[in-house]
Amino acid sequence: MGCHRPTPTYKLHLLGGVALPEIRRQVTNDIEKTKQINDERHSMFKNKITSIRLKSQKCFIQTAKELHEPPQKAKLQRWQNGMLQLEELIQTSQQLPLGGYLP
Repeated sequence: MGCHRPTPTYKLHLLGGVALPEIRRQVTNDIEKTKQINDERHSMFKNKITSIRLKSQKCFIQTAKELHEPPQKAKLQRWQNGMLQLEELIQTSQQLPLGGYLP
């Protein structure tokens, strides 16, 4: 019992080949911002930003950016930029356990 070491959760996305939740959320917000600016059918088309009453309230319109490229490319670009920091945290060992080279 206890032979396997659990993988820390912050390493699972990188090892599984999935973009981090923060990146997926940012791209989704940017898609909505782009729709809000360009799509006349969007419910917030040409909507003006009103003043915020509470400091804790943050409107996604203010934090999101308009996408000028396909969402998949934007997600991949942000993921590659974030991967540089995460790769330093993960060091995989490619060694056989002892006894692997028995005669």
